[in-house]
Amino acid sequence: MRTTLWSTYQLAVFANVATGTGHTVVNAVAGSGKTTTIEEATNHIPKGLSTLFVAFNKSIATELGRRLQGRPVEVSTLHSYGLKCITASLGRLRIDGHRVDDFCVALHGRDSKTFDLRRDLAKAVSLAKGALASDADQIDALIDAFGIESAQNGARAGFVRDTLKILEQCTSTEDGRIDFDDMIWLPLVLDLPQRKFDRVFVDETQDLNAAQIELTLRACKADGRILAVGDPRQAIYRFRGADEQAFANVKARLSATELPLSVCYRCCAAVVREAQEIVPGIEAAPGAEEGEVRTATFKAMRRDAAPGDFILSRTNAPLVSLCMGFIAEGRKAAINGRDIGASLGALVKKSKAPTVEALRNYVEEWAAKECNRLAAKGRDTQVVEDKASCILAISEGAETVKDVLDRIESLFSDTADESRIVLSTTHKAKGLERDRVWMLTATYRKRPGVEEQNLAYVAITRAKKVLVLVEGLH
Repeated sequence: MRTTLWSTYQLAVFANVATGTGHTVVNAVAGSGKTTTIEEATNHIPKGLSTLFVAFNKSIATELGRRLQGRPVEVSTLHSYGLKCITASLGRLRIDGHRVDDFCVALHGRDSKTFDLRRDLAKAVSLAKGALASDADQIDALIDAFGIESAQNGARAGFVRDTLKILEQCTSTEDGRIDFDDMIWLPLVLDLPQRKFDRVFVDETQDLNAAQIELTLRACKADGRILAVGDPRQAIYRFRGADEQAFANVKARLSATELPLSVCYRCCAAVVREAQEIVPGIEAAPGAEEGEVRTATFKAMRRDAAPGDFILSRTNAPLVSLCMGFIAEGRKAAINGRDIGASLGALVKKSKAPTVEALRNYVEEWAAKECNRLAAKGRDTQVVEDKASCILAISEGAETVKDVLDRIESLFSDTADESRIVLSTTHKAKGLERDRVWMLTATYRKRPGVEEQNLAYVAITRAKKVLVLVEGLH
């Protein structure tokens, strides 16, 4: 990932950990080796101090625990840390992923007719916990921000009431159960005592939601220090509940010093220059190979894309017909995102359309109504537009509604292996990389806002050796 010598930026981080004062945020560009830097930084912590290293997920925590073995550092996910807080105060509780669904069943019964409603209620409750949302207006905003289907068509008020009722039920542990979200949420809403540390290190700060940020900050002693590492220009998970201003908010709340990690060790020099159009401060590693950035027509991409390549788009809709075309030609291809397929399938089923023509009419009418409603509230219509465009593309030429559902099932996958062409939105490709990336440039930078630039930046920096900027969508 990096050269054998530490950069001046990394050395400054180590010095800060060893002798600095106050809190610190590290602004780490894509491919800068931020986790490796934090790992080395733990060697510079003054002796005798308790330290917590917050890893973004369990697999990272397991690997870091192995690499930091023997050092006086506790490595944990936020969920594991929160669970320990709960257990210390409330005793051992059973982790039950069906807990919220059981509350939904108590309200609406358990049958196939209520399945979609129960699924959407569980989603709304999960998002509300992450956002620390606790009133009707906040729940209402989440419904629009995340395109929750069951709250539409006049059912919104009841849906909001149900969400708030289930949240209240979740604050009680008399049933002896908690779920995954509760591990972070309950210590906050119940104000449980937390074990506190002299030093707290946290990675991927830009991807944390409000509850995760709050739990992390509370883990630090009053006279302790936090080192929060992240890339504000890779903040693209607002749709999933992350706080899009997480990095800036953490810096402001801590009155923290900001240090840069500006050298990219992943991308070739040509790709770094392309990324500099959006993030001027990113630098190529010393001795980085030149690599290539070039343009190509859509037709050329269809001809030349090969297994192991990424084809990246801002939205899913342009990927659908492209992927179906590859499959029809006998070429191995898939769209990254099984959960996306599940969401599309849910809308198809909700239509109860007897024919493909009726389905297409339903989707067009639904999209027009929803876009008008969202626009009137000044809210983003992207989720609705993309979902409708995907279903219309998938249903083209299908004979039955079942054919549409079967196509959805076959197109979307979560296996981004190198034996096939992987088509993906930027959201699904974050954290991944490929030697060659085809970027559908016409899908990017179409809307105002920093997040749109962030998406283009993340797409560009998935390419290690070759980035092909694809012109047009036909």
